[in-house]
Amino acid sequence: MKIGGLEIGKEKPMRISAEIVDSTEKTEEEIKNTIKNYEEQGADLIDLGIPIATNEDELVRTVEIAKKFTNKPLSVDTVNPDLIKKSIDLGIDLVLSVTPKNIEEVEDYLSGVNCVVAARDKLKNTVERARESGANAIADPILDPPNEGLVDSLVRYYEYRNNEQDAPLFFGIGNVTEMIDADSTGVNAIMSSIASELNVSILFTAQASSKTKYGVRELKKASKLNFLAKNKKTTPKDLGIDLLYLKDKKRKEVETKVGGRTIEAEEEKGYEEDEGYFEIGIDREEKKILAVFYKNKKQEPKLTIKGETAKSITDKIKDLKIIKKENHFFYLGRELKKAEIALKTGKNYLQGTDLF
Repeated sequence: MKIGGLEIGKEKPMRISAEIVDSTEKTEEEIKNTIKNYEEQGADLIDLGIPIATNEDELVRTVEIAKKFTNKPLSVDTVNPDLIKKSIDLGIDLVLSVTPKNIEEVEDYLSGVNCVVAARDKLKNTVERARESGANAIADPILDPPNEGLVDSLVRYYEYRNNEQDAPLFFGIGNVTEMIDADSTGVNAIMSSIASELNVSILFTAQASSKTKYGVRELKKASKLNFLAKNKKTTPKDLGIDLLYLKDKKRKEVETKVGGRTIEAEEEKGYEEDEGYFEIGIDREEKKILAVFYKNKKQEPKLTIKGETAKSITDKIKDLKIIKKENHFFYLGRELKKAEIALKTGKNYLQGTDLF
């Protein structure tokens, strides 16, 4: 099956669909930036999440904007039958969601259309009805959040797959990652492995909160990891790709030889003021660390230094000879390294506070 020019199926890696939540309420610049971010992280499809109160004009505007900024297949996520029909008229690549409640109103529009059929009950009948109407239907038994039916929903997927060996499946992992206060990396890894066993075609997610900031990137890696494992008929381990960010597989630390007189380190009690000071921050859109120099607290900034690493900024500060005091330079190095780690991991960075 193809969605736009994108092939999906059991012989392909699981494809990543990334939702722009409440897309019709966003500005053109916000839609552009979100699409760019998703594509950089590896999204295969861009989904436009449509709020319930959206009208047709808002839908048309949003679809036209999205088409300006991406060549990826586009989907529209709504249960409103009128908006589903309008999306089809606009030539959208995939429509979400055909359900047992709206199938009667949209089935005459489904000939030749790629659609996701979503239902906890009556899924098989609704999929068959969509196919009889000429649709290329993808089944979504609906993945429920933890403690709200997650296990039951996995049973639905398992039973559907047993009955429909070749049908493409849609797996809404965002329903899990957004609903548990745990780092999304591990959650995405294990849910993707479950999806791989079920021969899922599309992994669906959103980045609606800071804890799922890099969810698309994580799912893309997880998809590749499980695709390699499946082809090699092994577990997703030791394949040259991983989702380890804060831990390593093996200890590679060099044993430090202790010798001579041992001195316990202590933090310096006093602090010698310099002739200026820096505010350290992060620009997550540009993926840069910011070092903003003030001559004193009452003046406007004199200089802003941007860089991707702590070393690049400390090297530039050294070249400019801005820092006079040695202890100030050491402090800056520590803070800039913390900012670099926060930029890479998604942790909040607040100058002068611990990351972990």
